[in-house]
Order: sequence, then C-alpha cells, then structure tokens
Amino acid sequence: MKKKVLVIILNLLVITWLIILQSTKVSATLGNAESIVYSSDNFDGEKNYAVSLKNIMENSGKNALIFERPKSVYGINSILSNSDCTYISAKGLTDGSIITLDKNYVYYRPDDVIKGMSGNLAFLSVCYGAKTDKVSGENLCTTLMNCGYRAVIGYESQIGVEEARAFEKEFFNNWMIDKKTLTNAFCSAKDYTSSRYGSNNPVSTSVRYFGNGALKH
Repeated sequence: MKKKVLVIILNLLVITWLIILQSTKVSATLGNAESIVYSSDNFDGEKNYAVSLKNIMENSGKNALIFERPKSVYGINSILSNSDCTYISAKGLTDGSIITLDKNYVYYRPDDVIKGMSGNLAFLSVCYGAKTDKVSGENLCTTLMNCGYRAVIGYESQIGVEEARAFEKEFFNNWMIDKKTLTNAFCSAKDYTSSRYGSNNPVSTSVRYFGNGALKH
C-alpha cells in the first residue's frame, strides 16, 4: 500500500514538473529584448560576430541577449515569441525556408511557427531562408509575418559568410543607430555590399525583406 502511495506521489510530481516546464515562458528572462542566435558549430568566428551585433544593438539603447542556437523547435519559438528583434544565424537547406537546428535532422519549418508573436523584425541569416519551401509551398519569412512579426529579412539563395556579415552589420547600423526606416536601411546596406563585393554577389541579389518598409526601431 505504501509503495502504491509513493508511486502516485512520484507520478504527481512528474506531471506537475511537466506542466511548469511547458508553461514557463522565456519572457521571464528575455524581457522583450533583442535576441541574437548564433551557430558556432556551423561558422567560424560566430561568437565574436554575435558580440559585434550585440554592441550595435546596445549602442542604440536596446537590451540585447546572445544565445547559442537552440536544438529544438520549442527553443527557437520561445526566443522568437519573446523578442522585439530576433537575429538567427544557422544553416538552411536548398529546399527553402528550412532552418537546421541540429545535425541529427531537427529542423525549423513554416509549419513550426506559432501564432501570437509580436516582434518588430526577424532577420534570418540562413541560406535559402526566404525561398519558398518545395514541399509545403510556404515561405518562412511570410509565415513569421502572418504570425505577428512586422517585418522579416532573409536570403533566397546560398550566401557567403563574409558578404552576409558585411550586409547585416551595415543594415543594423543604419536601422538601429541611424534610425532609418527599414526600407532605407535595407537599400543602403545593399548598396554598400554591392560596392564592396560587386552587384552580382549572392547577398545583394538574393536578400529580400517582407512587411512594413516604414518600420523604425
């Protein structure tokens, strides 16, 4: 009898723990800050680059946090749902609109995006992140918009790390430090990248923004 009571108590504790885990939101720690997600296992110098973006954001008066790329859909949704501006650096797949979360075949796709997000900008530094998925026929950028983000930036093709970082730092400087509209910050950064790497480089030809072009931050 005592053994049965003990088993019941243990089961109740496990259930309670699971309920608390699922109901706990990252907002308790994020505080609607800017979030930078980096992938050191994919790209060299990622942590240092993430810090450079954090410095730009904090120099604009924002609170910015850095995260190693979550290995689960729940983790990436928690960051996206509780951030004002979310930057994600990760590998994508040629099928389009797929973020690789883990090398053991864990991905983030349009179907994984949850509703009720309220961020200003999601920036997907992901190869093919703005390309329509061949299987689902959906675009991750537009899906994030439909689920609450005011604007999303992504790349339609494979991109070089150096060129992408040059574009991204220029964009965030224009948008956050100089307080330009999203459209003006985007175009200025694209012109800068084209002048530095040529107008036919993959970043300049494939970068796209979706949503409110008059958005300021």
